Amino acid sequence: MAAGNIKIHAFQVTAAENSQPMESVLAKIQGDPIDKRQRLVSQADIRMDDVVSEDGVWLMDFVLERFEGPGRVTPSAVTQDFNMGKDDRFGEETAALYDPKSGYFLCQYNHRGVKSGRMFGYLAEYDRGHASSYEGNLVLDPKAKAKLARMTLARRLLVGIDPGALSKKDRQANLAMSFAADAESRFDANHIEVTVAVRGGPSERLQRNPVTQLLSSLRKITGRSPDAVSKLKYYGKESDDGGIEEIDLLGQRLKMTVPNVPIGQGRRLTREGRYKALRRVWQEWKPILNI
Repeated sequence: MAAGNIKIHAFQVTAAENSQPMESVLAKIQGDPIDKRQRLVSQADIRMDDVVSEDGVWLMDFVLERFEGPGRVTPSAVTQDFNMGKDDRFGEETAALYDPKSGYFLCQYNHRGVKSGRMFGYLAEYDRGHASSYEGNLVLDPKAKAKLARMTLARRLLVGIDPGALSKKDRQANLAMSFAADAESRFDANHIEVTVAVRGGPSERLQRNPVTQLLSSLRKITGRSPDAVSKLKYYGKESDDGGIEEIDLLGQRLKMTVPNVPIGQGRRLTREGRYKALRRVWQEWKPILNI
């Protein structure tokens, strides 16, 4: 059987006050028929095709529906249509795993499919009678997290922002986001880089609390709008006489590529194969995450 690779990213979910527990929403979806599960999220039709609870975690499979799609290519003929019914659409499938006890949320990365922000938006807006709000905070690789905790003397931050990918909530989040939104409209810019730094002697540093707040905000934005923050680098040191080191907070996020995920007869990565990959990564990450 043919096989492919999938990338898996980790987030930690936080819920706003008065939000339903995410597992309660998942249980509601599980009880609804498939034709009642579609929701419009960020101008895209999203549906959860499958949701199961097993061994203390929830596994789910999101689908982003598309009206237009690719053609069928054969070696000896021009590209042709698929045999589609009147109400049929194309679908991009993306699987995820949620552990209610720890709040960790693992998701398959599918550039054309449902990304993390729309997943959290779908779950938040699913129960129309009880709106909720969930945010996914990007999880750092433990080594990078420990290094960031040691490097308390911040010298410079480098943030790359793609304004077109920002949501309304993102634009209101902080000064950097407001500046990016203003630059987009003022200059027709589609990429902004912001550097926040101090000059001077080795004892000069950025204020710790604002730096921590900005990093926290940007990591949340990465969960809501994965394409919005294209660069996030921290430069700091452990002591006045120490050397300045770089931490790439996007490149050193907790992630894993899983090979040999089966491709079925319809040329799709199988759901069971993607679920198996998520379960495997979750078991490998539990000791790393102290679970």
